[in-house]
Amino acid sequence: MKNICVSLSKIILIFIICFTSNSLKSQKSSYSYFDSIPDIPILGLNKLDSIVNNYTVFFTGENHSYANQNSNIELKILKYLNEKAGVRNLLIELGFSRGYMLNKYINDDTSYFKNMEGTTATKYLNLYKKLRTYNLSLPLEKRIKFHGIDLERFADDGPVLLNRLIPKDKAVPKAIDFQIEVLKSYAYYIGVKNKSYNDYEEQKKIHFHTITSITEDLTIKTL
Repeated sequence: MKNICVSLSKIILIFIICFTSNSLKSQKSSYSYFDSIPDIPILGLNKLDSIVNNYTVFFTGENHSYANQNSNIELKILKYLNEKAGVRNLLIELGFSRGYMLNKYINDDTSYFKNMEGTTATKYLNLYKKLRTYNLSLPLEKRIKFHGIDLERFADDGPVLLNRLIPKDKAVPKAIDFQIEVLKSYAYYIGVKNKSYNDYEEQKKIHFHTITSITEDLTIKTL
């Protein structure tokens, strides 16, 4: 692969994006758990214009104290490297199965999104949606591919992906028909479990915003 953008926190950081501490603190306090990715400009990337084409591999890092900003920074840097250096391959800190499903999703197979919902935080789901929107806006020859290079971090991903990859138009060999049936049953169970989880999360959001509204109302009346 000619151009690769690698996102491996804890290993190496080649270029550092600097913000003032006061600005980051105010941004951190202004976003709730349910917010989408804040669209805040990253200043100074243009300073890399004169040297970015000298490299084919780029490493980025992240600060876990500012989870929302990590996604914003990752998205902005990937767009920049795609436009300026032709980067089309992103190695991510996820297992092969999740990387495969994410790559399918951002390259126009929306059916994979539901396989990731039950085990993925809202901020990452929002990032995946933005990555898909950006990727599909590009010509085919510039579109980005994702590759998971970590251990399998989500126990359900492997069986769910294997179930999806089982050929539907071929007979199952007798020697493995029991194992295939187990795989299909487990994948079905995971689908039901994730649907219940998503329903629960949706209800949690509704209760969260309801409680917030009641609290604000009481505060106003008290004042």
